[in-house]
Amino acid sequence: MTRPASSSIVERHQARRLTVGYVLPWTVVGGGELATLRLALAMAGGSAAGGATASVDPVAYCASGNAAVRRLFEEASIPTRTYVPGEFSYRHPLPFITASVRLARQFRRDGLDLVHCADLMGVYHAGAAATLAQVPLVCHIRSQFPDALTRRRKVPICAVDHFAFVSRATWQHFDRLWPVAEARGSVIYDWPPPVASGSAGAAPAQTRASLGVPGRARLITMVARLAPPKDFDTLLAAMSSLSTSHPDAHLLLVGSAPDTSAGRHTTAHLQARVAAAPLAGRVTWAGFRSDVPSILAASDVVALVSTGEGMPLVLLEAMAHARPVVATDVGGIAELVVHGATGLLHRQGDVRGLAGHLTRLLDHPDWAASLGASGRERVTGEFTAARAVAAVRAVYDRLTRRRAAVAAS
Repeated sequence: MTRPASSSIVERHQARRLTVGYVLPWTVVGGGELATLRLALAMAGGSAAGGATASVDPVAYCASGNAAVRRLFEEASIPTRTYVPGEFSYRHPLPFITASVRLARQFRRDGLDLVHCADLMGVYHAGAAATLAQVPLVCHIRSQFPDALTRRRKVPICAVDHFAFVSRATWQHFDRLWPVAEARGSVIYDWPPPVASGSAGAAPAQTRASLGVPGRARLITMVARLAPPKDFDTLLAAMSSLSTSHPDAHLLLVGSAPDTSAGRHTTAHLQARVAAAPLAGRVTWAGFRSDVPSILAASDVVALVSTGEGMPLVLLEAMAHARPVVATDVGGIAELVVHGATGLLHRQGDVRGLAGHLTRLLDHPDWAASLGASGRERVTGEFTAARAVAAVRAVYDRLTRRRAAVAAS
């Protein structure tokens, strides 16, 4: 008996590699960009997937003006394209239509089977183009958004075929803005980069010396982009309260601000705070660094103080390095950090609570080390590349099979 033509088309589609376009709308390298890079490499069967083959050929689409993001993907030997984003508008639709048509043509030239937007802004840039190119669209939701979306912001979201959320809390928050049915969404946790083996004794001292951090300091590190929702004011206030009781406590800030008026204002505000008493001389601001693993290994405590999070990559990475972590109990952080078992959590804006957690970790290094060890056990056992790759591949297969079946019919 001859099989229906549609079945053979679907089977042929499953047998070949998929070409997936990853849309990156940001202009500054941060956790979302790094997580997307690792996902693209893992789906291509790189070392990040633990050797698993996902049969995907990635292509990175970087918005114009984000040279740093483009360079990040080029250095990973991923083909990159630059696109000019269009802003959706009812009154002046022509620029958006022109940009979408141009991007759709690029999608066709690259032979994309699917478009994967790294966050909701990517959908605003590429959603219409994916529809025009007749390829499925996946949107990865990595962060929380304002409590309301205008009609102009909601229309492009209709192009999304599937939402991937980095935490259950992120999905619940997004449901208040745009309800997503179970069939159109899934929670896919990120995973920490592999911890490279090396000389555990000398490396931390060398890293501290390169940063100008005093050798005997008790180092508290926060790695974060200088932009909302990072709550530097609460962190600096907590550090100020430790100035008398823990004069050896030193804060290291790693991260940069976008080159915008808001970013420059944030930078100036932060510089003024750390230069004033009682923080003067007790805070090092390193800016953007590419050696974050070495910095985490050289830290006594890793903090993430914020007003909203999805699933912070820096916490996953810090816990993989067995560093004790302190974080704000917002977003999906509680799905990763179990208070008192794998780290410590404090309420948003709670300066006294944060200072108390830092004090306990600094005063009880053995207990802090046990928290770090428990954290490493949790992330290496439950937040793995193999699980994420399998979940993403299942989404890709389902959407592309459906597309092939529609084309066959």
